[in-house]
Amino acid sequence: RQILTINPNDFDAQLQIVHTLMEAHKWGEAIEELLKLQRQHPSNVEILNLMGWAYINNGQHDHGFKSWMRSLQIDPKNTTTRDNIIRARLEVGKKLRERGIYMKAIVHFKELMKFLPNSPEVHYEIGMTYLDMGDKRSAIASFNQVLKLDPKNKSAKKAISDLRLHE
Repeated sequence: RQILTINPNDFDAQLQIVHTLMEAHKWGEAIEELLKLQRQHPSNVEILNLMGWAYINNGQHDHGFKSWMRSLQIDPKNTTTRDNIIRARLEVGKKLRERGIYMKAIVHFKELMKFLPNSPEVHYEIGMTYLDMGDKRSAIASFNQVLKLDPKNKSAKKAISDLRLHE
């Protein structure tokens, strides 16, 4: 912050402050700093990527994903942004399922399919969410999709056999 008193427009110093706040899990303060930076640099993808994580970790999922979608509008092939979206959708979906918020978890997993349509892991997570909801038919359909993509997937085979045993 001392550098900023000398040169208030020092981008690297401002970014270092953001990184320090995020490492300290001060998400709200990091968001404030990132919003200031974004006003100065509206098309900076690095800022938008950091903002996405700050919002996600602050529990503001919609804002986080909007930040990343804005980043993709600026740079559609940005691999960091795509990786962030994938990782966050998977993490948020799993956390929501663990908390029993199944429909929102399904939404996150389905959004994730836009990036990874042929991922056995995503289809498996959807199947597990349907299973937790008690929707056995949809769970089996998802597990069968896993097996189409990965015929040797032991978890999906076990899930299907367990479901058929309890019918």
